[in-house]
Amino acid sequence: MTFYFFTKGAKDVPSSRYRAYYIAEELDKLGHKTLVMPASKRYLKGFLTYLRILLKSKPEDVIYLQRTIYNKYFTIAIIVARLFGKRYIFDIDDAVYEHSRLKTKLFIKYADFVTCGSEQIRDWTLQHNERSYLLTNGIPIQIYTRRIEEPAGVPVIGWIGTFPEKYVQPIIPAFKKMIQEGKVFKIRIIGAMKNPEIRLLLNGMDNVEIIDSLDWSNPSEAVEEIKKFTIGIMPLTNSKWDQVKYFKVLEYMACGVPVVASPGKTAQAIIKEFNCGLVASNTEDWAEALTLLLEDADLRSEMGKAGRIATENSFTIKATAELLLSYDAGHRHSLPISLHTAK
Repeated sequence: MTFYFFTKGAKDVPSSRYRAYYIAEELDKLGHKTLVMPASKRYLKGFLTYLRILLKSKPEDVIYLQRTIYNKYFTIAIIVARLFGKRYIFDIDDAVYEHSRLKTKLFIKYADFVTCGSEQIRDWTLQHNERSYLLTNGIPIQIYTRRIEEPAGVPVIGWIGTFPEKYVQPIIPAFKKMIQEGKVFKIRIIGAMKNPEIRLLLNGMDNVEIIDSLDWSNPSEAVEEIKKFTIGIMPLTNSKWDQVKYFKVLEYMACGVPVVASPGKTAQAIIKEFNCGLVASNTEDWAEALTLLLEDADLRSEMGKAGRIATENSFTIKATAELLLSYDAGHRHSLPISLHTAK
């Protein structure tokens, strides 16, 4: 059996790395053959390449589509392949239906089954395909190693990602409230990409360090930065796009860092089930949660250890690959073989 992974991008694209390339590597270790190909060639030659690979696949093979909604030529190739009886798994790890609703519905409707990155995404896909299952991101624990001890010195509240001017802004009032109350801490923002807006938003706060960028194609760089955090934060906006996010929680957990996060459905469920952090929804909540962790080293240690244990037991790449295999074994060959008969 061969797994054919068609991805949004190459391995330097984070979503493709975690939801395809790393899984393919683990499937290789488990004895399966894999082929990973970015679905990014937006021209006729690309269409012919996709179609040739799709049509040569055997009935027992698995075709896995990781967010492949952006390329019209690939969409046409999938429709043709379905007409020839080929089945596929569609993977969706962001709320892409907010921006590309019709094409997303098409891929979901005719999928053998759908793997969903979060519970909110699954709630949406179930409206269009009852064979929709939760498949959270896995963590490569050989890269995301646990820190040996918490960094010494002034505690660091850290955030890592892109667009901090969007995500960190909602909790700046909490930071200011804590400073007014005499709390001592540093704020470290990683991923500003030289955008001056976050600096303007944090202007006047002398406990801020901003790192513009890392080599995002090398996860080890992010890991080493996360290990320097005393507390990792994941604030979210109220948009449907942002509320499905949770991966930052897993990154902090894997490194043994306690987390405070906004109450997105999946993020909140992970934090509460594994007792690896706290959830905060407004300025008072954020100030209270961060203050509690800043003042209680034992609680930080307990939550950090719990997060790492949960990662090792439930959120490894191997666990993700095995879950995908179990879904595939239980639910393949359950759809009609052509677009004309699928309802």
